[in-house]
Amino acid sequence: MENIDRSSSSKFNMSQLILRRIDKMQTLAANYYRTGRLIEWFFEWKNLKFQIIGKLEDDEKKELTRLENEINKYKTKNEDGDIILIEKGVPFVEEYVELLQTYIEEKEIGLVGKGDETTFT
Repeated sequence: MENIDRSSSSKFNMSQLILRRIDKMQTLAANYYRTGRLIEWFFEWKNLKFQIIGKLEDDEKKELTRLENEINKYKTKNEDGDIILIEKGVPFVEEYVELLQTYIEEKEIGLVGKGDETTFT
């Protein structure tokens, strides 16, 4: 480890932290989905969007906002006054999740740049 320069090591450590954070958020979102907590599922993915917002282009941000506006049409309150998402909104959340996941992969969020591959392989 002594032969790795500090800037490469720092990039690797930050990349690991970003990947860990994204993984935790995706796992939490999956648990919400499995238990039928649809509004929490959506908000966890929206939270994830805010973690990567700086990497997104303006048109990508606009597309996610468009989907958020569609999803908001299907929010309502239950008898306890809690905000919930009715099932008709699920296809829009699925599209949102798929698009956000595509952006994460395309932008290689949390991955060390290609120039650093030899340091970490």
